[in-house]
Amino acid sequence: MSEFKEKLPPIVMQVGHIVKSFFRYYKLSAKYNNGVKLVNQRKNDKKTMIFLINFPQAWKSVKSIYDEAVKHDDLNVLVFAVPQLKAGEDDSIDIAGRKNDAYEFFRGTDVDAIKANTEDGRWLDLRDYNPDYVIYIRSYNQYAPTMYKSYNVCQFAKCFYVPYAYGMLGDKMLSIVLPENFTFTMHKIFFANDSRRVAYAKEQPFYRKALTDRFRFLGFSRFDFCPKADPNRDYNKRNLTVAWMPRWATDDKPDQKPSHFMAFYKQFLEYFETHSDMNLIIRPHPLMFSSYISNGIMTEDEVNAFKDRCKNAPNIEIDENKDYTCTLTDSDILVADYTSLIAEFFMMGKPIIYCDSADGLNDEGSKICALAYMGENFDQITANIDLIMSGRDDLYDLRKSLIKELLPSKTGEIGKKIFEEIIND
Repeated sequence: MSEFKEKLPPIVMQVGHIVKSFFRYYKLSAKYNNGVKLVNQRKNDKKTMIFLINFPQAWKSVKSIYDEAVKHDDLNVLVFAVPQLKAGEDDSIDIAGRKNDAYEFFRGTDVDAIKANTEDGRWLDLRDYNPDYVIYIRSYNQYAPTMYKSYNVCQFAKCFYVPYAYGMLGDKMLSIVLPENFTFTMHKIFFANDSRRVAYAKEQPFYRKALTDRFRFLGFSRFDFCPKADPNRDYNKRNLTVAWMPRWATDDKPDQKPSHFMAFYKQFLEYFETHSDMNLIIRPHPLMFSSYISNGIMTEDEVNAFKDRCKNAPNIEIDENKDYTCTLTDSDILVADYTSLIAEFFMMGKPIIYCDSADGLNDEGSKICALAYMGENFDQITANIDLIMSGRDDLYDLRKSLIKELLPSKTGEIGKKIFEEIIND
């Protein structure tokens, strides 16, 4: 069947996609419209807002919205901690025994989260809580239990999406980041940067132009927590701390920008083991080690040996905490493959050594990475570390100027603005 499709003319494939999209849109729009109508008909004195969290690393994306919501006594605010499934996984098996990283994350905070998978082997039904607003931070229904997939929840609540990442990749990634079975069910989609909102709106076919009224840009809420740039860092008065953030994808995945972990990790260890005046924090992508093991790139023994070597070095640590904020705050320099966290580190005014190309970046991403030091090989990485450590951060003023251009003037209140847009809808 796949061979037959490959022989079809491109115009036939394009028309076929439009037809499928047309029927998917109207099928999901019926569910969406029923949900909106149901919410609008409710006469509850106290409305309910639910945050669905199945990726705790992205909690900061909605924290400033949550912080604003809990200030309102007339609003019932709930946080559901949901296990993250594998794509296509049967969610009816071993419900009680499923690992719930989000719930474990919230146990160490002041957020009284509700565990979505009960001890007696059930998924809690959101409908029992009569939610008016349900907030998503991931746009991938395939990783959510059936009961919490957006095309089911939108039938009884207004659903909103707050992105977990700042969009730095080009237009071809939009349909991957925002698949139709999610987008069509959202009451509002809040984009992290306006160019992504404009580009995604342009992609909408004629029959669903009304959908673009639900696309909004009010700023990236995680920028609410970015410390301001410090131009007076003196690296000679303390140990310099470098954060290294390698990606998880490899060269055999053409739709992903690749990781340089395998090319550099031995050199990173050797360099910092012999430079005790510097600290290294390694924060791999959450999927990296598991992906490498499952794809045969590293064995489990090799991964464990790497972790042991880091543990035995007094100035090297692997950061696998769910909250990445401490790593960004504690670091003086970021060395990274492509990651959306580059944008947050950049907004702190700190120098970045970029180990990737500008291929596939959008306008904001290109501007940010153009003001990074390049790290095409390890010698170039260490040369730039030495340069910055000596006090030569020649790109600082240019970064400061771009920060003013990209950051909204109301940084610190972005979550509040998004909250008000939701509640006043």
